[in-house]
Amino acid sequence: AAVRADVEAMHSFQNEPEPQDADSLIPRLALSDLNRAPVQIPAVRETIPVQGGEVFLFKTIQPVNGIVYFDFGIPCDVLAAADYPYLPLFATALTNCGWGGRNWAEVAAEVACNAGGFSCGPGTSPLGIAPEPDSVQAQYCGRDYLMFQLKMMANKTEACLDLLAGCLLTTDFSDTKRIRDLALEYRNDMFNSVIPNGHLYASGRAESQVSSSALREELFSGLCQVDFSAQAAAAEPQELAVRFAAILTALRNAGGILHITAEETAYPAARAAAERFARRIGLQPLQAPR
Repeated sequence: AAVRADVEAMHSFQNEPEPQDADSLIPRLALSDLNRAPVQIPAVRETIPVQGGEVFLFKTIQPVNGIVYFDFGIPCDVLAAADYPYLPLFATALTNCGWGGRNWAEVAAEVACNAGGFSCGPGTSPLGIAPEPDSVQAQYCGRDYLMFQLKMMANKTEACLDLLAGCLLTTDFSDTKRIRDLALEYRNDMFNSVIPNGHLYASGRAESQVSSSALREELFSGLCQVDFSAQAAAAEPQELAVRFAAILTALRNAGGILHITAEETAYPAARAAAERFARRIGLQPLQAPR
């Protein structure tokens, strides 16, 4: 009876006509409320010393409530073109196969205890204006990268960069059953994405005919990658493991760039952790692209 009375009271409330001024309670924005100037988030380019020279570290100071965002990009344009279709699945395997003598479940638990996000994937971007060939920007602009993205509380920065270093140094892809499972799951995800995202696949395929960066995105995430996911799922996992190991070896020697977003007070410790990370993985200056 009490439940029935509550339901009847709810229906009675829902059926009452809205007061005339009820819509005035809905927040609204007018065009005049918006700033016409784009928001500029500056990134200051710094360098840190490494064996054989230095690498670029980009610094962004923002009010991020005690969180540190760390991006590490390894140029994948040092690889052969035949390796490009493998990069999305390689990135998945690299961060989901376990490392340091621990299986993937143990590593996943440790990542969950320390990081708010730990991801990896290939990407590229178009250039509005190409930098001068001999300029500093030409060393890193307009290139293809395998990007690692981490976010963590400031006091977890060291632990998370240790996890990333372990991933880069000790993943060996020996668990071929895990690689097979990842390849099958990846194929299923790619196939299931076609119907809800068909318009994006179509526009990406069209754009790839007129833009070199869009062509790379087509290889990484377009219909080319849908087709490749089926080939990878049908391949012998041992063959994939050998290919992934070769890719990782090449990338370890390709150099990299780093980017830290943090609050002013947290940045010095985050930069120091980044320098230790660079030394631990033997980071080198950026290699030139093929």
